[in-house]
Amino acid sequence: MFVTPSQASPSTPVRVAIVGTGAIARGSHLPALRALAAEQPLEIVAAVDVDAASAEAFCADAGTGRPYTDLDLMLAEQRPGLVTLGTPPRFHRDQAIAALRAGAWVWCEKPPCPSLEDFDAIEAAEGPEHGGPYAAIVETEDVSTALVRFENGTMATIVNSVLSPDEVSRIRIDCERATAELTHLYGHRNADWRITPAPGVSPELASAWQDFGADVPSSHEAQLRGLLADLRAGRRPRSSGADGRTSLELVAALYKAAFTGKTVRAGEIGPGDPYYSALHGDAPGWAPEPAEAGA
Repeated sequence: MFVTPSQASPSTPVRVAIVGTGAIARGSHLPALRALAAEQPLEIVAAVDVDAASAEAFCADAGTGRPYTDLDLMLAEQRPGLVTLGTPPRFHRDQAIAALRAGAWVWCEKPPCPSLEDFDAIEAAEGPEHGGPYAAIVETEDVSTALVRFENGTMATIVNSVLSPDEVSRIRIDCERATAELTHLYGHRNADWRITPAPGVSPELASAWQDFGADVPSSHEAQLRGLLADLRAGRRPRSSGADGRTSLELVAALYKAAFTGKTVRAGEIGPGDPYYSALHGDAPGWAPEPAEAGA
């Protein structure tokens, strides 16, 4: 999530523009915005896509908004308060900067951009008052593993596979007095968490650990609801700025470690480092060899 120093009053409809009218916009962004429009002042004013027919069909299906093929023209004419980006990541830098300069907040589909250099350029366009992307970063290799050591000595293992028949996401945290686990697929809620107390933990404490608070399923709608509340209040989203950049920096470090075979420390990837401008660092072998003619 990228933001500008602006806010909307509780009674004023937030003007939303959707950039990119493909599957993620139709299947996730639009349904979430429709649900939120039923509970607070919100108006979809435009949809932008390089394919004019797609933009027109999107607005017709949505029953609202004006179709555009030119982002700058849309920003000038509609002056949206929030712009959602569902375009390929390589376009996010220019689109996010254009929207920020027009005074809009930007909600960016993951990954926010393909390099730390792009992220820093977008963050610089925000100005000093607010911060970075409200998005998670994902890997797309067939199988990848990494060992991460935190400053306090804590060790973490990251494993990603698109080949496993067991299609789930798992987080497991082993602590001194309990193990916390989350197992889910494309969204989670309180029931997906499991806490296993260590021997000797009192039943009262173990029971207290089972109180996860309000059961709000993870979703685009839940993220947008929090974002709109922050927009109206003019405050920085809780997950933004350095938090978002740290996620992208971790991904860049994983790539650099894989290509170089060396340990990569937090903060070492910056301007002048090939992995700052591109995740692959232009390393030999990062792209498949072109097929020979006639092969």
